[in-house]
Order: sequence, then structure tokens, then C-alpha cells
Amino acid sequence: NGGEIIARDPMGMKKLAYPIEKNARGYFYVIYYKIAPSAISEIERRFRINEEILRFVTMKYDTKREIKAWNDMVEKTKKVAPAAVVAEKTEEVAS
Repeated sequence: NGGEIIARDPMGMKKLAYPIEKNARGYFYVIYYKIAPSAISEIERRFRINEEILRFVTMKYDTKREIKAWNDMVEKTKKVAPAAVVAEKTEEVAS
């Protein structure tokens, strides 16, 4: 769809505030991406038909303040992500 994934933030398994489809826990994941506004409906359609996705939220950043906050979150995620991958690989080797 011509979009680009900017950063990913796997937040891990967490307890849900309330059960969703008999699930008390779920894996939380944040994906920062840029895409043409016309393609958002297609992305959301794919999320809805994917049975592994219980809930999703799409947020649009418009103002300069929101865009700066988005850029800050992306940079923070990019700095944390490599350390998380190293930790996961270390755990696999230790097992």
C-alpha cells in the first residue's frame, strides 16, 4: 500500500482490563508507520479480519506538537528495541 513501518515496540504479554473473546491476557504491540490517508481504511480492514488481533487503535498526528511527540516516541523506541533483542537472544542461549 506504499506505507512504511518506522518503528516497532513489542510490549509483551499483559493482563487485559476485561476479557475479550474469553481471553484474559493479550500480547501488546505498537507499530509506528507512515501511510497515505487513502490506505488507512485498507490497513484497518486487514486488522479487523485477522482473528489474532483482538483490538487495535489507529492514531493520526496532525499538529506540529503531535508530530514532534510522535518523532520522540519513534526515536525512543528505536533506542530501546536493539537492547530488547539482545536480551531475548541472551535468554534463548541461557535456556
